[in-house]
Amino acid sequence: MDTPSVLHDLWTKYISSNDEKTFHNFINDFVSYWESQLNIEYHDPISLPSSWMWNHSSSEVKPDDGPHLSTLPDELLPALAKFIFLAKDETEKDGLDVEGLKKLEKINRCLIIICRNFDNIPFVASCEYVSLIVGIAAAVIHKELSEEGNYDAKAQLHVPRAEFLSRFCCFLECLYDPYLTWRDFIKGCPQPDPCNLPLHSALLHMEVIPFIYDCFQTVMMKKMPWLCTDLIHILGGTISAAQSAIVCVEPIAVERRQSLESTSHSLYTGHNGLRAICPATINILMGAITHPDVDESVCAVAFKCFIIMAHVLQKSSPEERQVELAMILQLYHSTIRTLFSQVKNYEKPKILFLSISTLGSILDVSDRVRNPLQESLIEIGFPELIVSVLEGNKDFSSSAQQKLAVISVNSLTKLLSGNSKGKEKFSKAGAYDRLFNVIISIGKPSDDLLKALFLLAVDGKLHNNLQNSEVVIFLLHNMNIIETSRQKKVCSSLLQICTSHFLSKEKACSQGVIRGICKALSCHADGLSQEAAIELVNFLEKLLLHTVKPVELKELFHLFRTSENTLDEQLQYRAHVLRALYSAARKGNHIDCSCYLDIQSDTDGISVPGIKKWPGIGNCLAFHAWVRLESDEEKKSSTKPSRRQLFSFHTSGGSGFEIFFAGNGDLTVAVSSNKYYSAATVSDIPLTDGQWHCIYICHMAARRPFGQNHLTVYIDGTQRLSACLKFPSLTDPYIYCHIGSIVQRSGVVGGKKASGKSDNKDEKDSDSLVLPKAIYSSLTYLVPGLMQGPYGSLHPQQDPPHVKSVPAGVQDTVWGPPTSLRGHLGQVALFHDCLSNHQIKVLHTSGPDYWAVNAVDDTMELTDLTNKLVLCYSPSACWKHVCPDLAPGGKHNGHVEGTLCCTRTVKDALNGIGGVLVLHPLLENATHYQDKNPDLGASPSPLPQLSLEKDGKAGSEDFDGWEVLPHSSFSDWKLEQNPVSGYLTLLRNIITRSALNQEYVLKNNSMAIIGYLLIKTKAELIDVNVLMAVQLLVEMAHEGHSTKGSPGNLLQAIHRHLLFDFRIWSRSQFQIRIGHLQYVSTVVKEDRRYFRKHYGVQFLFDVVRRHYNSESVVDTSEDGVLLSAEDLSTVRRALLGLAKYFMQKDVNVREVYSLLGFLVSVRDESLVSDCLDMLIAVVGNKRCRDQIYLLLYERHAADILYGLIVDKLYSMELKQKVFRLLSVLLRTDRIRERNKRHLRLQDVGPNHGNSSTVGLYPGLISLWQDQGSFNPSMEVVMMLLDQMLSTDSPGGYAGCLSLLSVLSLHGDLNVRIEAARKTLTTIFMVPTAAKNFAMQVGWQECISRLLIRKPINGNMDGGDELAADLISFGEDHDKDDDSTGMEKDDIIAVEVDDDYEVPLSSLPRLATSVTDAAYYIENEVKEVAETVTSAVADNIYSAADNISSAVASAYSVIRQKTLDMQGPMSPRSTSPRFFQRSPFSLSSFRPDADGISLSEKRSQSCSSEEEDENSVAFESRDSTAGDTVSLASAISISMSNDNGPALEDDKITEEGTRAEELDESAMDAEAMRILKELDEEKVGDKEEELCYLVVNILFTILWRGIESSGKEAWKERGQVLSCINLVGLNNELLCSHLDLRRHILELALTASLSDLRGGLVGGGQSLSGSTGDAASGSQAGAGGQKRTEASIENAAFLMRWVYDLVVLDPNENSSKKNSIKLLNGVLGHLEILLVFREGSNDEWTEMAKIAFGILLSCAASDDLELCAMATAKLHALVQTRIMNDPAEGGFLLYSINKILCKDIERNCQDRYSFLIPVVKALLEKLSHALGLEKLLPELPRTQAGPVFFEEFRNYCQCEEWTSFVENTIRGLHDGYREALSGELTNAMNTFWAECYEASKFSSNKRIKEVAESRLRFEAQVMDYFRSRQIEDIARYSNLLNQEKNHDLLVGRRWHHLKQNLISPRGAWRER
Repeated sequence: MDTPSVLHDLWTKYISSNDEKTFHNFINDFVSYWESQLNIEYHDPISLPSSWMWNHSSSEVKPDDGPHLSTLPDELLPALAKFIFLAKDETEKDGLDVEGLKKLEKINRCLIIICRNFDNIPFVASCEYVSLIVGIAAAVIHKELSEEGNYDAKAQLHVPRAEFLSRFCCFLECLYDPYLTWRDFIKGCPQPDPCNLPLHSALLHMEVIPFIYDCFQTVMMKKMPWLCTDLIHILGGTISAAQSAIVCVEPIAVERRQSLESTSHSLYTGHNGLRAICPATINILMGAITHPDVDESVCAVAFKCFIIMAHVLQKSSPEERQVELAMILQLYHSTIRTLFSQVKNYEKPKILFLSISTLGSILDVSDRVRNPLQESLIEIGFPELIVSVLEGNKDFSSSAQQKLAVISVNSLTKLLSGNSKGKEKFSKAGAYDRLFNVIISIGKPSDDLLKALFLLAVDGKLHNNLQNSEVVIFLLHNMNIIETSRQKKVCSSLLQICTSHFLSKEKACSQGVIRGICKALSCHADGLSQEAAIELVNFLEKLLLHTVKPVELKELFHLFRTSENTLDEQLQYRAHVLRALYSAARKGNHIDCSCYLDIQSDTDGISVPGIKKWPGIGNCLAFHAWVRLESDEEKKSSTKPSRRQLFSFHTSGGSGFEIFFAGNGDLTVAVSSNKYYSAATVSDIPLTDGQWHCIYICHMAARRPFGQNHLTVYIDGTQRLSACLKFPSLTDPYIYCHIGSIVQRSGVVGGKKASGKSDNKDEKDSDSLVLPKAIYSSLTYLVPGLMQGPYGSLHPQQDPPHVKSVPAGVQDTVWGPPTSLRGHLGQVALFHDCLSNHQIKVLHTSGPDYWAVNAVDDTMELTDLTNKLVLCYSPSACWKHVCPDLAPGGKHNGHVEGTLCCTRTVKDALNGIGGVLVLHPLLENATHYQDKNPDLGASPSPLPQLSLEKDGKAGSEDFDGWEVLPHSSFSDWKLEQNPVSGYLTLLRNIITRSALNQEYVLKNNSMAIIGYLLIKTKAELIDVNVLMAVQLLVEMAHEGHSTKGSPGNLLQAIHRHLLFDFRIWSRSQFQIRIGHLQYVSTVVKEDRRYFRKHYGVQFLFDVVRRHYNSESVVDTSEDGVLLSAEDLSTVRRALLGLAKYFMQKDVNVREVYSLLGFLVSVRDESLVSDCLDMLIAVVGNKRCRDQIYLLLYERHAADILYGLIVDKLYSMELKQKVFRLLSVLLRTDRIRERNKRHLRLQDVGPNHGNSSTVGLYPGLISLWQDQGSFNPSMEVVMMLLDQMLSTDSPGGYAGCLSLLSVLSLHGDLNVRIEAARKTLTTIFMVPTAAKNFAMQVGWQECISRLLIRKPINGNMDGGDELAADLISFGEDHDKDDDSTGMEKDDIIAVEVDDDYEVPLSSLPRLATSVTDAAYYIENEVKEVAETVTSAVADNIYSAADNISSAVASAYSVIRQKTLDMQGPMSPRSTSPRFFQRSPFSLSSFRPDADGISLSEKRSQSCSSEEEDENSVAFESRDSTAGDTVSLASAISISMSNDNGPALEDDKITEEGTRAEELDESAMDAEAMRILKELDEEKVGDKEEELCYLVVNILFTILWRGIESSGKEAWKERGQVLSCINLVGLNNELLCSHLDLRRHILELALTASLSDLRGGLVGGGQSLSGSTGDAASGSQAGAGGQKRTEASIENAAFLMRWVYDLVVLDPNENSSKKNSIKLLNGVLGHLEILLVFREGSNDEWTEMAKIAFGILLSCAASDDLELCAMATAKLHALVQTRIMNDPAEGGFLLYSINKILCKDIERNCQDRYSFLIPVVKALLEKLSHALGLEKLLPELPRTQAGPVFFEEFRNYCQCEEWTSFVENTIRGLHDGYREALSGELTNAMNTFWAECYEASKFSSNKRIKEVAESRLRFEAQVMDYFRSRQIEDIARYSNLLNQEKNHDLLVGRRWHHLKQNLISPRGAWRER
């Protein structure tokens, strides 16, 4: 159904019928229809529309929502009046019933709908609806309140009455507040601008206020509280809607007011608000609030109404008010007190809470209204009233107290916000303390209360600056009352409040917040959580970075105090506080300004008096300033940009300069004129970053006509902009000059009216919008697209890229209106000429506190700055708003407005509490705190966002490589992780750029104290961070010392006490020590001369000796890190590398003496070894200077190093290095050979006379041997031999023999082999070597001792007390002290490898038996030898006959005893393999130094024939020459150390390794046997090689070294064999002495044949005659004849030696005495000497006999080859020789017969067949002479041929032959033998006895020479060695004492200074 048509029909029906029922039906349908279209439910405020669209979820009130009167029936309003009048009459008569009340309620609703169209309100208000309904309502209320009894009837009328009254109130509210502003105010919606709301409300009817007043005079408050609420809504709506009239009629614009008064239907004189605010309404509200039975909802609305009343009264003029504002506020003050008294009597605190919160709500209005209201409230005393109410809340519950406190604090926040006078009054009244005491008494504050306190601190704006620091201090002081869970949030909030802006920091620091934080950390440490403490430390750090006072810094140091009770508490945050201090100390290292102007308001800045005449030529203006800007948050939120003015100079005509910062922070330079405004912008470099920036702007005019003006902008010393910009004339006077402030002037500037500052913000904003609207069209026409952006240009085609031009007056629209700088301003200077680039950079690098701008500084290139200055201002010079001009002349003193801020860094504040000395306890306590709390958690300050990949590798500490140190806060943060490095970083930051602190450090000897404390610091704290900190400290001091030359005092102190004090670094980890040395090397190389003088070679050696010896880095009782031997060696090498660096460049005698003193005194092998390596590297370098050689070759310099050789403390490796060093020195060609004599140990007398032939080498070796077991390595032996044999001097050969002699004690055969090979090489390479060796006393014994395998006496302990050599024949060996150099005997202890377990039970028995035998032989030999000695001593030759028997007996005893001793121990092999080698085959020898092998020189000694016959290569060894030692000794030798890897076979090595891996229990007998054979073969090979070499050495010296052929010469040669026998007497030799003798004789026979053949060929003479027949050699020269005679004589002596060995030696083993080679040599001699030639002289008779004896001995040999050769020769001799002497034949026949008998018995057919021809020939020769036919009738015929051989076999066994032999032949044999024995045997015995005696004599003589050499060595080397050692030890001890005394002195001074620090007034006073 169409509702409007129905309504029309009903209304038509009503008109036609005038039916009341029809009218009410129309009203019902009308209401139903429009209520569905409109929302008029006032009792549902949420659904009501708002007065304006403040958010998208709400609907807006519209003036035409309801139906307009023109659309309604004309008679509707009269009809409504009619029925209302009828209802009134009925009410006056009997009262309205239920139906009447409902009808009237519908009429009210109809009126509300009509009034929803605001055009209907005036007409409805003009009718009598209100007066009629007021009367009805009054009657209804009276009825409702007065009726008693008949409760049923009352109940039926109650609801209709209530609905009617409620709708009536809504109707009134709709009349007086059509826009529902009151309802929005109650809901808390944002209030619209009253000027934007038209005045549509009706005038207040006079009946309304009395009606409301009368209602409240009844008991309605108790019975009908809802009606009270509605009535107050009427008052509130009436007053709220009237605000638009009040605002709009204010004198903003006269025209505006006149238009309102003339056009509006509501006159100003009839303002609803002022009419509603009267004493009656005030009493209504106050009475309702204080009514005992009042409902809380009524009070809430009443308070809101009171708020709106206060606002309206404040907005109205005083003459228009019915009630003064002060009066109602005073009433409200009394009301609160009344409520407070009522609350104490009954519990209704909510009303009191509302009353207090209303105080804050009153001020929720614009600043224009709020400020006067605030002043009134404060003046009346509401803040104090609130505190009083809080103080009296003790009767409330805890929650009520908390809530009241929150409300009170919020109200106080609004009351005091922005009112400095009110805050001062509040503070003077002690209200802050009372407030905080109440809060403390309440208990732990809630989150709401804390939030309220935070708002109080910032005046109610969360992002505002700090305003009330008392709140912050209160929270800090009472942090313990806050719950632990909330402490972190509270601290974070305080941090945000106090550090969000520079102004907040400044206020917090000036009001003592730092002390509050220190108190919180100190007093409430037990109640603080870890997170809260960290946040507080962050808070502290931020404030310390801004500024700090000395007293605050002292409080900070109080946090570090320790005591037994509070130490653990302090440890919770101490590290974080330290890091905060570290961070604050870094502030002064960066660009920062200590004094600046804070310019925030528009009135702040510097006003400069006018400059009437510009200095200079007027073509340049340069401006310099330091500024710091923060981003403008308020302007960011605003869409309107602004220009933050930095500099503005303008003339009266409007032209001038301007420098400002745009809204985005870009620096802009502008030039203005009457027509244009041109600006150049430095883009992309915003300066609103909170940092100080140096700005320099130079604007220069063109220097010639038609040139271009130039603008240059420098930011932080770097050019950022260069552009062409118009330059205004400087000839006009500049009247308006401002820096940092707005230009305030009158008149027109640039086409814009200058009205100055506006006091009304709304007016200002409105005024700023007038210009664009007025000129918008013209500007758009002139400049299309001008307003498209803020930087539109007037001439885009002509302007440069960075320059924009706009018409004058439009700059405020394009760039925004000008404002003050709103930042910090430092030093400012204005120049009339441009500066150079260098001067600009100096201004920036020097910082804002540098004073060279206004002072002459000759050290800088800024001397002309003062001449260019126009004016110069410095904030530090400002006083009482006067800013003096610091330029010369001071003509332009400025007026300054703003806050002068002065900051003080930690380094400055530190001087007020004791200076740098105050920091030392931090270092002293570092170790203690590290032990207590090694891990203190996260850093208190956030880490910079830096990549670890750029700054360094992660995990070094972690310490694998050297890290490049960045100079940044991040690197400092890493250093601060360690307390020690953190302290050093703090110290560095404190003294950086602070001459006062540096002077204080030096004055108080702080570096020494720091070093003293670092030494006592735990070793684990000395890490890479400490090293980096010291490095930065050194670099800082180096940069601070700008002059050249030696380092400054501070740098020297750092070097001495920190960097070069190795007591600090020698306790750290290995990586740290290496890094420290690397940095020290870098520093040293920068100034080599200085560091060489102060920390040179001696210093480095002392460091190595003290801290890096082999024992440990530190004592075990101290704190430190022990390094491995390898790491210690690495550190030592690094230190010695520095010494090497010093010595390579240049060296002096002091450094060389220091080095030598270190070597001889340190007594540590590892140190000496490394030092020797360094010295070898120095002298071995080709670039080494000659000076070091000259110094080392000085007397008692390098030669004292021999003292290290004889020191038993050092190992063989070190001695090897000594010899290597000496070898390098001796090989150099920079020193003459004659100057090397003392280093070669060539003995020089005290007067530098002739040296001894023996030299000092024997003494060296003797002294070396006495120090312990002489067991040199192969390298040492070879180097020593090279040194000895490098020159052909007797001393070298004597030393070589001494060395070879003592090598007999060496257990390693390889060493002896190499020594023998070297000696033999020298003999063959040096022509005179053999002769020189032969000239040495006792050379036979020295060389022969190489053949010893081991002693056979019982001393098995290695030779501590070695028995004398048995070669002395029992001579008394009790020597005096001079004979201490005597060589030791031939005893080598048998060492068995412990790892190889074999039964050793046989060894003790063998040793015991051998020892007993040796002693027995010794005793017998002594007795015989004494007799021989006495006889030979008198006259050997003359007494030969007398002592022949004694000598023969003695020699027989010696030979027999030697045979008895060596027999059981002789090798099993009958022919050792080494005897199969060529005697001169040296192919196995090593090449000589010059690369010539010995085999190339064989031809010099051997003939080609000998080579062809005897050059036999080393054959494969299929047998081994072992000994009879048990299995244990064989295995032990095989498993011991073998130094001959070149001689080992791979197969043997593999099998030996496999044998070691086998389990012993699994080894069977076969495996053990194979292993034994392999070991024996390996050892046997070495022994055979050594025997071969020694035999060749002996023979070569014997034959080539002794050139004469006389008896004395052969006696000298005979000592070789006698020494072999004597050495073998008490030692087990490597092979049998018989084999050795035989091989020597074989070599001698070969050499003799060579000599004889050479003499025969060279001399051409025949050897058939006698050697003494001179006539036979007449054809040869005298020389050749002499050589031939000597050869023949040598041959004769040699044959006797052979005969002595082969025939006379008692050993029955002929295989050791005979050999084919020996027999060949004998036969060769017989042939070449023509011994058996017919007609030869009688001289060969003896030789013939010798030959027969040798041949017979060989014939009796078991060797068939040897037997065949001998019998063949015998057979030939018997057949060819004339047998003149039957005795000779009998001798031969008897000897051969004896051999035949043995062969027949053994059935040896082969030997028999060889011998029978000789027998046959002898029988034929002797047949006639002896008459064999008669004597032997049965003798087989010799002519029988082969039959004779068989027949004689049987015949020789018959009695006839045996009797013949015994009776006839034996007598001839014995006679011949006796004759031979008498002539030859006794002679040989006497010869050998003399040889033995000569050997003894030589031995004694050699012992004396060695003793004398030892004494000379002691005097010439060791005495100086010990003297140097004592001197250096004394020097080092003195150094340690000085260091100790210095430490004691520093310790005492530190103790004294620390007492001052812990005094009651000290920074570290005790708790």
